[in-house]
Amino acid sequence: MSLTIPEAPTSPALSLHRATLALGLPTFYIATGMTAAVLIAGDLSAQLRQMVSNDQLTGLLNRRGIDEAGTRAIANARRHGREVAAVICDMDDFKAVNDGHGHIVGDAALRAFARVLLGAVRQEDICARFGGDEFFVLLLDASEQDAAEVMERVRIGVEGLAVDRMRPGSISASFGVTSLRPGDTGLEDLVGRADQALYQSKQLGRNRVTIWQGSTTARPATPAEPLTETEAR
Repeated sequence: MSLTIPEAPTSPALSLHRATLALGLPTFYIATGMTAAVLIAGDLSAQLRQMVSNDQLTGLLNRRGIDEAGTRAIANARRHGREVAAVICDMDDFKAVNDGHGHIVGDAALRAFARVLLGAVRQEDICARFGGDEFFVLLLDASEQDAAEVMERVRIGVEGLAVDRMRPGSISASFGVTSLRPGDTGLEDLVGRADQALYQSKQLGRNRVTIWQGSTTARPATPAEPLTETEAR
């Protein structure tokens, strides 16, 4: 003899609730999963942009990053009639650092240089590593003289660095300074003039700050504090 268990009565309200859950829960889970995927993709995209635009050794912008940020800064300065100063700087005889102490010490010296640079500029200024031991800085709302004084502090700070087995004073740097001019067409104009001034610093004996003055000449900077005798080295 078979036993038949009667089904529990189902109210119309309960049936509607079950149907709503059956239809709604998959949609909810799908929407939640899509939201999480979008957030994760956004984080990965931001990390990828940072990797593409930043130098992995120093954390500064790389050449691509400064091209983008510099173009925006120059356009903004022109729109509002503001000054922009540009600086190219590199470490003197950096090859000798790598050859004499190894690339690990050389990398440590580059990171230390970047820290000194960041410690001297303002948060709104833009710093980048062009490559090797060459760095580039854009100082916003700053004249050539302002930039020269800031870079003189950097120069003195670099001289005092003690990196790994290197004694303080073993590292020095040279700097070339220029500013935005009415005829400039883009960032490359500032880079070209700053590079000429840097070359002049090297020709004059290194370990100094030079302001670009004309197509073939440059003049040593005259900061608020007199330059030290170490400039002549």
